[in-house]
Amino acid sequence: MIQASERLRVLARCSVLGSFFALLLSLPLFYFFGISGIVPAIIAHTFSIWVVTVSLGRKMKVKPVKMSWTETYRQGKNIASLGIYMTVSGFVTTLYSYLFVAWLNDRGGTGEVGFFQAGYTLVMQYVGLVFTAMSMEYYPRLSAVCEDKVLLSEHVTRQVETSLLILAPVISLFLIFQNLIIHILYTPAFLAISGYISWAVLGMLFRAFSWSVSFVLLAKGAGRIFLITEIVADSLMFVMYLVGYTHWGLQGVGVAYLLAYLFSMTGIYMVCHLKFGLHIPVRMFVSLFVYSSLCYFVWLLWSNDCLAGAYSLTAFICLFTGFQLKKKIFRKSE
Repeated sequence: MIQASERLRVLARCSVLGSFFALLLSLPLFYFFGISGIVPAIIAHTFSIWVVTVSLGRKMKVKPVKMSWTETYRQGKNIASLGIYMTVSGFVTTLYSYLFVAWLNDRGGTGEVGFFQAGYTLVMQYVGLVFTAMSMEYYPRLSAVCEDKVLLSEHVTRQVETSLLILAPVISLFLIFQNLIIHILYTPAFLAISGYISWAVLGMLFRAFSWSVSFVLLAKGAGRIFLITEIVADSLMFVMYLVGYTHWGLQGVGVAYLLAYLFSMTGIYMVCHLKFGLHIPVRMFVSLFVYSSLCYFVWLLWSNDCLAGAYSLTAFICLFTGFQLKKKIFRKSE
């Protein structure tokens, strides 16, 4: 309800305060119970978020609406149907993840699984926080204009552009400071995941494009198409993971992640273009190519010990994207 009404400040407050109180509850649980405190800490985290969200949500003025059971069913069945499709999609994604981890454990041992999970956490969860933050505002905005093809295309194009401008400097900084990040979060032994996370983080730019377009299916309520595209994308990624690791180890998994999202991006855009008339201008594809090339050159310079060149190019990317974002913000406020 808070998200749908676009009260982003309240939503951010819920997240920050909920996480803060969860931390206060979790620290003594870990201190006194150690590993046994993990499950209570998870419950405490969820409970804290719930209490804060309900407390702040009650301040919103909502007019009560009387609806019959028939009307409730008629208006709610599409929402419930979409929710079922999304749940099944999430289950399929998790299933493929478990299958690959089980295969990797049998093929490479628990050490390889540990390296894979560590890299996955760094790239998909920490860098992926950008997607989580943007989805809070993007989905309600897109749903409001989903019946207008022109406005829908404009909003998706804007989101793709914004995602690239935010991710390009984040990825560049991640690439040149990845060793430091690994040393801080893990141990020097985990430097073995450097090639894996480098390729995978480059794939985040293609994921940003695919992610921005895929929300069209949710905004349109096209649950069945969303489920089919997700199953196809997950199946493709699973197969490419197997092939990549078999031939090139964990670095091959990173390459597979990048290629899988390149194919996924192409497929999901073609589906939305043909089915819903979505049109993204060519300049966005050019921008995607330019930013991905620049980030790749940052990694190339860094991996060949040309640190001055890597730092200079990263500084240029940060300054340029920051200037472009500033222009977009000022244009929106006028």
